Amino acid sequence: MPPSSLFVKILGNRAKVKVLDFLMKSPKTDFSISAIAKGAGIGRTTLFRIWKSFEDMRLVRKTRIIGNAKLFTLNIQNPMIEKMSAFYEQTYYSMMNDSSESEKPTKKK
Repeated sequence: MPPSSLFVKILGNRAKVKVLDFLMKSPKTDFSISAIAKGAGIGRTTLFRIWKSFEDMRLVRKTRIIGNAKLFTLNIQNPMIEKMSAFYEQTYYSMMNDSSESEKPTKKK
């Protein structure tokens, strides 16, 4: 199972959050349903159960079909995704700043 990002820690360890977290890490890459499930650390059955809501809200878009596999990517033109991406970047940079500050040597008095 992939390690939890600050995004997942803040919003909760739910399947939808895990999928968004995975897709936001590579917003311009397209993935098959199987790759999304594996990358998000959830089962395909769980992903199929929530996937319709992602399509209905236009959070994802189908990019192409290779054989029987449909490939999807994050719909970065969706205003909700734009706002979530800004929040995602903010949590990522916040986490990076916190980790770099904890690695700084402490001064001895």
